[in-house]
Amino acid sequence: MSSAGAISRRRWRNFSSYPDVSAALMLEDRVADLQDGRTDIALRIGNPGSVSLIGRRIGEVRKIMVASPAYLARHGIPACARDLMAHQAILFTNDANRSDRNIAGPASGRAAIPLRGRFRVNKAEAAIDAALDGRGILRVLSYQVVPDIEAGRLQRLLPELEPAPIPVQLVFPSALAMTGSLRAFLDFAAPRLAALPVLAPLPDAAHRIARSG
Repeated sequence: MSSAGAISRRRWRNFSSYPDVSAALMLEDRVADLQDGRTDIALRIGNPGSVSLIGRRIGEVRKIMVASPAYLARHGIPACARDLMAHQAILFTNDANRSDRNIAGPASGRAAIPLRGRFRVNKAEAAIDAALDGRGILRVLSYQVVPDIEAGRLQRLLPELEPAPIPVQLVFPSALAMTGSLRAFLDFAAPRLAALPVLAPLPDAAHRIARSG
């Protein structure tokens, strides 16, 4: 199930309980402008990004690498970052991750390993379909592929190279008065979104943090 599908189902499942409330759900692959007065609240992956925004954390995601069992059977399972140079990558690029094509860059103390591939796509759904079809290794946010990993359709690779978890938050402008309707929505939506399995910490990532602490 995609994150958009999960969010939509949770929203509409309980919407009938509030006959006097109207809402609009906008799904976009970009950072919404919360200062233009048209959007009251947004679900954002990452930090609020501005001191003028307030965030309520509801979970986390990780940037992970995956491939299909069929691809790995043909090309082998990479054991370290350098092994990736011998593999084909599915290059997923959009406005949010234009330069996200290096693994274990300078911030980690390791030399950067660029991902290389012949197939480039700008939509997550199409990139995941390509990975499922065995076209290569895909770097993607964990929430987008957790169901496929659990079902065995994709395999997670090299978790030790993953960056730190990325927070998922409900954000809204600090200048926006905390109206009764906004507070009611936060109190309603936050625990339900936080209960989504795709926003929970990945099990082995939590184990690695505990072991290294």
